[in-house]
Amino acid sequence: MSTLSVDEELALLLAELERANGGSVDFDWSEEFDFPSFVTTTNGQQCHFTRSALASLHRLARLLHRSRSPSATRIELPEFTKKLRRVTANAFADGLLSRDDEQSLRASKRVLKNSLDTSIETAAGRVTHYFPAWTTGFVANKSFSLGPLIITDIRGWLKLVEIYSGVDDEVLDPTWKDALLGTAPRPSSRRTTNLLHEIEEALGTCDAVIVVPVVGFEMEFSRKLARIVSKTCLDAVSLLHQSIEVFQRQSLYDERLSPLDSRTLFKVDGYLDISGKTNLRHKMGPRQHSFVTEEVNSHRSAIEKVVDGLLSEHTATHPKLSARWATALNWFAEGCREPDDAVALAKIGTALDVLSHVGKKEGIIQMACNFINAERGSVVTSGALSMTMEGLIKRVYEYGRSQVLHGNHVDRLKSFADDRRVASQLTGHVLREALIRFGKYEGADADDAFRVMPSRD
Repeated sequence: MSTLSVDEELALLLAELERANGGSVDFDWSEEFDFPSFVTTTNGQQCHFTRSALASLHRLARLLHRSRSPSATRIELPEFTKKLRRVTANAFADGLLSRDDEQSLRASKRVLKNSLDTSIETAAGRVTHYFPAWTTGFVANKSFSLGPLIITDIRGWLKLVEIYSGVDDEVLDPTWKDALLGTAPRPSSRRTTNLLHEIEEALGTCDAVIVVPVVGFEMEFSRKLARIVSKTCLDAVSLLHQSIEVFQRQSLYDERLSPLDSRTLFKVDGYLDISGKTNLRHKMGPRQHSFVTEEVNSHRSAIEKVVDGLLSEHTATHPKLSARWATALNWFAEGCREPDDAVALAKIGTALDVLSHVGKKEGIIQMACNFINAERGSVVTSGALSMTMEGLIKRVYEYGRSQVLHGNHVDRLKSFADDRRVASQLTGHVLREALIRFGKYEGADADDAFRVMPSRD
């Protein structure tokens, strides 16, 4: 079936709206085999959409969304469709849409586009998003600023927020912040009690909040972008801890993590036996805390450059490379959190693939040699898995990542623990060095730049 043009799809939509809303004797909801669907317009009328009208609306939304300028305010297709439905209903109820002739149809299209753009721009203000997170305690009694983003403890976050109270709202107890921190008695007023419960539900047992201000995006898209940025920064800090286990302890509140405490049930010699496993979140000692603080401060400008590339792609110097490094880091972090060794190996290998932008072993070898300052024939691992750089990449990428994803490893009892360990060490080193060099990089914003990115010296 051929795709209709915007004008043709709009004509079909208007025809259905006229049929459902024009008092036609041929229209009866009982014959539509569907519940009435309507929008209450700004003038108080109801604009009904039949199933056919909704189908046309979704196709029209897809066409208009696809043709938007790259510089236009970013908005996801589902939200774009919702806004198109509302502006269409308002314009139809106001008599601004017509399909009488080609000129009227073009005028109707202009009305819809202008109203839609205005609606999107109006909704694209400044929004500050908050993401509760578990950390190793590196933000205890302090805050880290990474460009516009802030990672702070709960006490610091409470200093940034206030609760709106309308004229008819019950007055909030002024001690509610102290009560949340446990330094004041719990207030008895209903509104304050409900507020504390909601905030405690949102924070869970997290010890930090990541604050991300976003400007110029529709709300849903804004939240999506802010989450990507917050996760990138937290994972970057985990990378600077230089300990793979930190990724399993430090994450956003809604991340998929292993349980803190678990029990295994089994029977031996006819009797039930129970074993337990505790997976407590790591908290740093003074020396570790000092080390991580120094690492973050030393490489703050590099992380800020990545943040700028993600939040301001039209004005940043290297938005492509920022997105590439952040995406590679995401694959690596998810590989570190993955409980299954084979799946973890595939994710970690994919991180190298994304960073090098090559899809082949040779480009990854080139990149790894560049960042580790080694020759392809140099021995880079010791012990039972003593391998050259070329052999290591072949084992991680070709034998590991590619073979797992292509379905050539189906024996799920086969151990990939050693492969995962060396892959994690290699990729963590490569990503850290890539971040440091990227902080001072002034070359072209080319997708393959990480392969030959010059030394920071």
